[in-house]
Amino acid sequence: MTRAAAGNKVIVKLVNQKEKTLLMSDIKERLRQYICYEVERTDTLLSERELAQKFCTKRGNAREVLLSLESEGLLVRHPQRGYSFVEYGSDSYGRFRFLRYIVELTALRCAIDHATKEDIKRVYEILQRGEQILGENRFADFSHADLEFHDALILASHDKMLIHVFSFLTIALFHPEQLALRPLSVHLSTLKSHRAIYAAFKERDWPSLSQAFKQHLGNEPVLHAMREDI
Repeated sequence: MTRAAAGNKVIVKLVNQKEKTLLMSDIKERLRQYICYEVERTDTLLSERELAQKFCTKRGNAREVLLSLESEGLLVRHPQRGYSFVEYGSDSYGRFRFLRYIVELTALRCAIDHATKEDIKRVYEILQRGEQILGENRFADFSHADLEFHDALILASHDKMLIHVFSFLTIALFHPEQLALRPLSVHLSTLKSHRAIYAAFKERDWPSLSQAFKQHLGNEPVLHAMREDI
């Protein structure tokens, strides 16, 4: 075998290893997204074997994702049975809502200074997708579009700590079986708020952005209660 042939063989092997690593990473991310945002949380037990079968992967990959979510405080492990979602009480829920509000408001302030053209385009595309979903009366899907919109705003801050904290709070608060029951009026109001937020975000207009965001989420009763307790 010539040196050139041997070198090509090494390159092909390295490329295959990289592709395999990316594939495993993608599978784990899809597993995580499924657990966090698609599984109903009431009386649910998550099984390594069932998750591995569903995603056509090894049990070790499912186990790694489950253990990661357990370490983050989102799941609790039951030996020989599986994993269930941590049930946070109403007091914790109120604190999480308040923290999520503060974290997102802080991230938006950072995004005004650090958002790229690609970040602004991503937020716009998600807004458009949300409008299309409601236009097609796919109300159950709009909650995911709502989540994607806020995630895109947080990512535009380019602050890793804020992104990490927001991710935990969002997952802890996200209950697909409850969000799917929201009336159309709530979805329409949310979309209207998203339009106002995007318009100010695109212009990097902080006073208008903060006002639009506070009108969108700042008037929730649980937030007023938390402010009074502080």
